[in-house]
Amino acid sequence: MHITQPDPWFGMGNLRKHSDVGCRGIGSLQVHNEPMIASQGAEQTVYRGKSQLQRLPYEIIGFIVQNLDLQDVFELSLCSRDFQYLIRDERFCRTVIAAKAPYALEAREAKRTGFARALRRLVKRRTAVSQAYPYLIGIVGLADSYIYHGGVLCYIVEARPKRWLRILDLRSSANIELVVDIPTLVTEAVLGTRKSTRYKFRVLHHAAGITTCLFSFALPNTENWLLVFKAGEQIIFEPLRLDSTARIFVRNNAEFLYFGTHSDDVGDGFRRWVLRGFAIKENLWFPKKMQLSNLVGYDIGSTACFEVIDDHFYGLSNQTAFEIEEIDWTSYYYCFRFRLDDPDIRKTQVMKRQDSWRRHHSEGPIDDRWSLLKLEKDEGSGKIKIVECRKEWLAGKSGSRRTYYTKELVFPAAYNDGDWSATNSNEGRSDDQAANVIEYLNRPKSATLEERSACRRSMPSLKSWVSEVKAPPLRGIQ
Repeated sequence: MHITQPDPWFGMGNLRKHSDVGCRGIGSLQVHNEPMIASQGAEQTVYRGKSQLQRLPYEIIGFIVQNLDLQDVFELSLCSRDFQYLIRDERFCRTVIAAKAPYALEAREAKRTGFARALRRLVKRRTAVSQAYPYLIGIVGLADSYIYHGGVLCYIVEARPKRWLRILDLRSSANIELVVDIPTLVTEAVLGTRKSTRYKFRVLHHAAGITTCLFSFALPNTENWLLVFKAGEQIIFEPLRLDSTARIFVRNNAEFLYFGTHSDDVGDGFRRWVLRGFAIKENLWFPKKMQLSNLVGYDIGSTACFEVIDDHFYGLSNQTAFEIEEIDWTSYYYCFRFRLDDPDIRKTQVMKRQDSWRRHHSEGPIDDRWSLLKLEKDEGSGKIKIVECRKEWLAGKSGSRRTYYTKELVFPAAYNDGDWSATNSNEGRSDDQAANVIEYLNRPKSATLEERSACRRSMPSLKSWVSEVKAPPLRGIQ
């Protein structure tokens, strides 16, 4: 007897069964079980050592998996060899990932790595995070400073007068790492630094293959430069001299880059965040700055958060007043967003106050030193959500505990339809100024062709400042 292999999950092919032989198809593997004959003489199929769940057809298991979490699917596959196809069959795993976690990073990499491997890797990552127990701890290298973002490790190795920036993609298990010669890079990027032997070089951010660094030197006066380059293609973009580096941060995707500093003083004793954008494909810095007038928090990762997700720039704060003592005992989030390619003041979306409730003071005191604030895209729905960790003494109890809270972002359909202009405690500004979350003065699309051409001509000539070397083996720690 022969059984045609069914298609995975929804719309799977019909599984033909005969009473004379019992069969089960697992991927491309077909296992035949010899039947047993009943004592009365009637012929029937009896599976030896098989439970009722194990005897269910491929299609029925697919419908069951629809109602299970990814972790449950993984645990079910470990119960029996008959269920190993749940995490090893490519077509079945593709359907599971598409239904359960289509927006996960592993799902985007699945076409290259395979859907079965992506599913197993996704479950293991979630398990390691939830249990705070990593699957592997190893030594990658020794560094003077480093950053880790999106699975890519950027670390600086120093042996004066030489300094190198090494870029290693740990997520893809790359066996080749890019090595950037820092002295050669800064000489090519910023003219007039050849005689400067004392300088500071710090990596700020790495995403979409683009690395952003802060370069500071004194010859004769101190200058701070923002260097943006793509080491994989040996491209140095137009550098920018900075007026301030106070709490500087950088966020970018493959097309646009934004950096911000907490440096704008409007005369009321409180500083504001200032943003400036860069169009990567055009190699063009936006001509004007943007001031975040209503964003109160200043500690990134604790009271403020900035992210570039898809085609929007997001700003978030868990504070709503610049004053030290707040009168309003109800706490709200403050969140806004604008399109990366069209940061128009009239098209800024601000989350309404009624949708941004955070907590009430009656819930108990908070230890802000343990606070964590970030924005994430939900791996299942693709919606953006706030993730905040707070150390609280809930309901007046003597013991504290750390709790993670999530809240989905909801923006009004109309632009600038928020109600923060009327409720914001930053008085002394006009209604028009208070209603504007971002003061945008010009758009990059308004730049003339002559300015774009001049910007392209100003790109420095390239020398060999990047090399590829074999990545050191990962040394595990017991």
